Amino acid sequence: MSYYGESDTTPNTPNIHPSTSRLNYRRSFRHPQPTPPPVPARPHQYASTSAINEEFTTSVLKRNVQPLRVNKKDSNRPQPVTPISPMISDNYPSDNASLSPASVVRRPTSHSRTSSVYSMESRVEPFYGRHTDDEHDAMFNQLTIEEQEQQDLSQAIEMSKSEVSQPFSVDDNDQSTVSSHLHSAGSSIGESRQTYNTPDTTAYNTSDEHHNGVPSDVTWNQDESTFVKKERMRQHVENHNLKKWQSDMEDVTSEWHNLVSDDTLKAFGKVEIARQSVLFEFMRTEKMYYNDLHFLEEVFVPPIRDSNMIPEERRAQFVKDAVFNLSNLVANHKRGLMRIFERQNEEHPLIESVADLILRACIIWQDDYEAYIKHWPIQEATLKAEMRNNKKFADHCEACSRHPKAQRQSIIPLLQRPVFRLPRYPLLLNRMLDNTPEDHSDRENLPVAARAISDIAKSTQPGIEQSNNKVKFWEMASSLDFRLGELHDVDLLDDIRTLQHDGILFKRERSATDLHGWHAKKVFVMDNYVLITEPSQKKKTDAIRYSLTSRPIPLELCHIEEVNPSPTHRTNCLLSDERRSDGSRILFTHIEPEREVHGMVLKHVGNGKEYKLYASTASERDTWKFKISEAIAIRRTFIEANKLIVSKTLTNSIFQQSVLSQADKYEKSGSNRINSASMFKWGSRNYVSLATSSGVYIGYEDDKESYRKVIGLKGVEGVTVLSQYSLMILLVEGQLYGYDLEEICPTSSRGPKRKFGRIRLCSSSEKVTYYKVGSTIGKSAIITYVSHKVLHKSTAQFFEPLPVNARLQAYQDVNRVKKPKREVWIREVMPALSLQTTGIATVLFPFPSSKHVAVIDEGVLRVLDPTNSNRMLTLPRLHGHNYQVFKDRHQARQYQLNIANISDQISRGKLKPIELFTVKSGEYIMIFDTLGLYVNEKGVPLKSANVLRWNGTVNNAAIEGNLLLLFCETFIEIRDKRTGKLSQIIRLHKDVRLASQNSLRGEDMVVVERYARSHKPYGLFDHAFKLTCNV
Repeated sequence: MSYYGESDTTPNTPNIHPSTSRLNYRRSFRHPQPTPPPVPARPHQYASTSAINEEFTTSVLKRNVQPLRVNKKDSNRPQPVTPISPMISDNYPSDNASLSPASVVRRPTSHSRTSSVYSMESRVEPFYGRHTDDEHDAMFNQLTIEEQEQQDLSQAIEMSKSEVSQPFSVDDNDQSTVSSHLHSAGSSIGESRQTYNTPDTTAYNTSDEHHNGVPSDVTWNQDESTFVKKERMRQHVENHNLKKWQSDMEDVTSEWHNLVSDDTLKAFGKVEIARQSVLFEFMRTEKMYYNDLHFLEEVFVPPIRDSNMIPEERRAQFVKDAVFNLSNLVANHKRGLMRIFERQNEEHPLIESVADLILRACIIWQDDYEAYIKHWPIQEATLKAEMRNNKKFADHCEACSRHPKAQRQSIIPLLQRPVFRLPRYPLLLNRMLDNTPEDHSDRENLPVAARAISDIAKSTQPGIEQSNNKVKFWEMASSLDFRLGELHDVDLLDDIRTLQHDGILFKRERSATDLHGWHAKKVFVMDNYVLITEPSQKKKTDAIRYSLTSRPIPLELCHIEEVNPSPTHRTNCLLSDERRSDGSRILFTHIEPEREVHGMVLKHVGNGKEYKLYASTASERDTWKFKISEAIAIRRTFIEANKLIVSKTLTNSIFQQSVLSQADKYEKSGSNRINSASMFKWGSRNYVSLATSSGVYIGYEDDKESYRKVIGLKGVEGVTVLSQYSLMILLVEGQLYGYDLEEICPTSSRGPKRKFGRIRLCSSSEKVTYYKVGSTIGKSAIITYVSHKVLHKSTAQFFEPLPVNARLQAYQDVNRVKKPKREVWIREVMPALSLQTTGIATVLFPFPSSKHVAVIDEGVLRVLDPTNSNRMLTLPRLHGHNYQVFKDRHQARQYQLNIANISDQISRGKLKPIELFTVKSGEYIMIFDTLGLYVNEKGVPLKSANVLRWNGTVNNAAIEGNLLLLFCETFIEIRDKRTGKLSQIIRLHKDVRLASQNSLRGEDMVVVERYARSHKPYGLFDHAFKLTCNV
């Protein structure tokens, strides 16, 4: 006969065997024990009490809970509907089949749930069945918590009254069987910690009229009904305590033994009690941790995001830096805590394992934790800086720290909780492992979870160091003081900027009051520059400021030179004055003890300056050299991978200048020196023409050995090919000549189709000193040259090339006996300009407008109108402008000082104008040999008259899209023409020059450098290569 009686008498009660299946499962992986007597089921196992539990949850959720979406993919095994804390979870979504009780396939299993984290069979299913009646649940939605608890208790009492008709009723003939089971269960309590302790029925005093809330008029069989009622009431109290702990999110002090009855504690051994206490500690601390994260998301973040506490233009970036992915952590731990509560509702008071929950959570929030911890140094620095500079934000943080839920913690420690929580997980898991029996499956699963979390924590270390460097860089950037009157190009606002190394080095600089002149310098090694600064502090309470004592050294132009490895003695000899009693002052010398220092030399290859710096020890000096060399290598690799301008070699070693490699590398004259170059497409091939002092060479672009001399004229200074006009222009010893390209480079194997010979494009009485081909508005090509006659000033003339058909028609005219003149080759498009000099003047392309021409004459850049010689503008315009545009007097004063400085340099001839380029409509940039200056259409300096300092002396410049190319003696600077930011430096050898003589759009630039070879063929060579924009 079954202990549960006939189940078909009550149609709403399922025929289940909860206790036997539960205890048999636990005995499957521990010491085998005799089968204990069946323990009466808990009240919430029945359909009616199941509805009560659901209504209790629903009523609380409606008042306190925000809805939570649970993705199906987050749960890989059946999840029964269980009462969840109202602060954590809302009703499960109806479309999630994995969380529906109907979708749970209940299969008996005999292995541990942690044997496979993702296995559907590995989960121990709840030992009770649930039936949900939505109509029945709806009537409880309006109940309060107290009413629900009272109704829950009354339900248990009513079920105890109907003991005869319920499945727990026992027939009188089965007294011996019950007694035998009770005896066997009592004898096994001390032998196994897995069995429940059977209550002592004789200790239950039934004479009390209202014992445990049971009315005195209830009648039942005293032996069985007392046992059943006490067991039911025990389970009801334990479930009630658990619900109360889960629903009260502020309860973070309760322990496991506070939620269970004394009978349950007696049923477990000390080892199991310790294990359950450790498991509950993990759950309790997880609940406390979630409370802190939820407090930050609900109380701290919304006022920052929704109010004007932070200015709108930087609010989004501030929230990103100060909060980062906190919402992801909150959502992940919300789901994790929900699963913990589910596990408690299924297995309380004996939780089998949480290793599977931890492993699943570890996989889910691994990326979020790595990102948060790596970002924390930046987050902390952002919060501290905002607290210092924003009083509203500081007051908000103070108000949040006084909030009761903050538990007297400030905002920064609360936001730092994830950083310390992650390393604490392995400690909790190790404590669980210490209290786990040897034959338990957690012996294998807990170390796996601990190692997984430890690996995540270790993987964040490089990111933390990188973020710390980023914070140091921000602190350095905020305390830097650049030279006044200059636009620095360090580009501190770029996200890729990092600080590689920093520290104190010594430099010797004598002064009137310091005879030895040893000064401490703060040196910063960034990813693009080396900064040498001098720290200063006006007051002890003020922040330290770092003033640049020299130009920033780009890593591409930084070179470490070897010096004498022997140490140098550093002695400071300071002159100080002391006031006498009579008011006079007396000077005295203060000498500091000698110290050994070890030197190294940093050289700026661009301007040739050397900086001799000293470290306190030899190992420190070696560290500095290694860090700088490493930063140079990283920068070189970065530039190689992100080139804005790429080069292609055009020549090999045919243009040899000298057999001896020790010859003068700066010799500008030579038979094979490349003076000019031009690239063109003729037929189906790309050609390169090179002008040397011995003649003109032409070769294929893709064949370095194909160059042949095609014109044998001596002293060729320039060459330009206009293939669309079949015209080659040469500047030879002050004369400008033209050739038909078909005659020089035939397209047919039978020879040239036409022979025009050489035509003079200038007057024979003129001496051409400069020519250039460019384009302007409305004209595809303009030929301009500057010439002068004897005892006359220079003149700039402008011509347009004519199509080849014009000269063909002229040569076919039978009435003409003589060869046609230049009128059939070129025609004048603008009136000639009379210049102020008898020397060399240059015309700049492109023109500032269709009616104006920019000319450099006598070292002064002027904008002229060819149609009106009286209209002339000299750039820059440093006088007659209005200073009242500045609201700040300090800015206006600094503007006047900058203007005065530029005017002084121009008047003393220290600035040589090179080019004038258009930045955008109404804004231009003037290129001088040592600096750049932005001006408007009237020539007035812009950007507060701050100048751009180049890293070397510029001899030529060009524009390629938005890139500004500056050609110096040994390198090419590539900058953004709109901001002046340095983007790339191309290191070359010697005598770097722009060989192209045209400024036509779409034409490739040809650059020439001179270099020496130590192997055969040895000597000095001119090397030509093409530059192409890679943007």
